[in-house]
Amino acid sequence: MPYPPVTVLIPAYNAARTIERALASVWRQNYPEMEVIVVDDGSNDDTSLRVQKIDNGNLRLIRLEKNRGECGAMNVGVQEARTEYIAFLDADDEWLENKLLTQLPIIESRPSMSFISCGGQAVDPEGSVVGTFGLEPPSCSPSEFWRALLFKSHVAKPTVVARRTKVLEVGGFDEAFMISGDQDMWIKLALNGDVGFIPQVLIRVHNTSDSLMKRYGGREDEFGLPMIRNHLSRLGSRLSRREMRQILGERYARTGRNIYYRGRQSWRRSRHPRRAARQSTTRESRLPGFGRSAHDPPQEAFSEAESLTVIRSNGRSYASWRGTTPSICGEEARAEPSIVFGRPPNRRHRRLLDGHQ
Repeated sequence: MPYPPVTVLIPAYNAARTIERALASVWRQNYPEMEVIVVDDGSNDDTSLRVQKIDNGNLRLIRLEKNRGECGAMNVGVQEARTEYIAFLDADDEWLENKLLTQLPIIESRPSMSFISCGGQAVDPEGSVVGTFGLEPPSCSPSEFWRALLFKSHVAKPTVVARRTKVLEVGGFDEAFMISGDQDMWIKLALNGDVGFIPQVLIRVHNTSDSLMKRYGGREDEFGLPMIRNHLSRLGSRLSRREMRQILGERYARTGRNIYYRGRQSWRRSRHPRRAARQSTTRESRLPGFGRSAHDPPQEAFSEAESLTVIRSNGRSYASWRGTTPSICGEEARAEPSIVFGRPPNRRHRRLLDGHQ
């Protein structure tokens, strides 16, 4: 069974606390031929110093003078890579043993495959596994995986091994995105080749306080939704109008929930920091990227949508979705003029939302 050379690419920004753990998981792979590139994206901590202390001839450190964002750092790494295959890893996450040995032979044997993914575990700040993901791939053919990616972010960056030539063919990562640039890339790659999927837990994603989504997740509507709309505008001839409305409905619902929940968590931390720390472990990490509360409408309600309004006030976020709700859990539902994620604490916030609808 052939094991082709691979480049491990790790973009890092202020990752001094976690970069050694990430690199240790790379060395545990025992892969026969690999190079490791860490791109320090203008960190102001000792990330580079920690990497320099690691004695390994396969490790290269690239230091950027200015912060270019995650997509910019990954573009630098892709350009510097010397192999056809690139395995992506975040500086605060880790791989389990045999990840590369499992994925590389498969993508190498299938020339039409642009990238391959796998399943993983979600880990809370105390190191406990609180959930798994990616074990049930969408029921679509490898050449139609792009449709599933428009509906939902099925792929986490540390799961991916991609062909470098394909990444360059689609123009690299879009540096205009502070977040969602990786999801944009997976959609572009899926449109440019087949997608492989291994339903095994091969990575661990850690819930850290200074992760990229924690820093920019509250602005998901500014990056994720425009990215999806751009793809829909280009794919209009390949999607029906109903499909596009369903995709937007799913995306609006998830984005609204995420923004509201992150804003609620931020407000709670400012008021009750100790209690918020306990609740973030038991609730937020168990539902990574998908907040729920007693006031949240069920996910099944959002099969079609027309608009999403986000109001940010006093450290909290409120999201209002407008459209139709043809079914909730399979039953007919009343058409609502709007559904609000979370109950604003007073009438002023309610008026803010109403004024934007």
